[in-house]
Amino acid sequence: MLSKKLQELRLQTDLTMKKVGTIVGVTESSMSLYESGKRFPSCYVLMALAKLYKVNIDWLLEEEFKE
Repeated sequence: MLSKKLQELRLQTDLTMKKVGTIVGVTESSMSLYESGKRFPSCYVLMALAKLYKVNIDWLLEEEFKE
């Protein structure tokens, strides 16, 4: 799941939700919603998160769209 991957990546890089949010241009509250799975980030935020964590967007989303 995207939410779990986002949380794991953030913890591995030792960043706070506030810091990640500042880097990608969203609030700490939005980051919390993304990590809890209650909200899905926009494509622009996904691109920023992938760039920050040096991962592929396809990898971030692979579990979201499996049939």
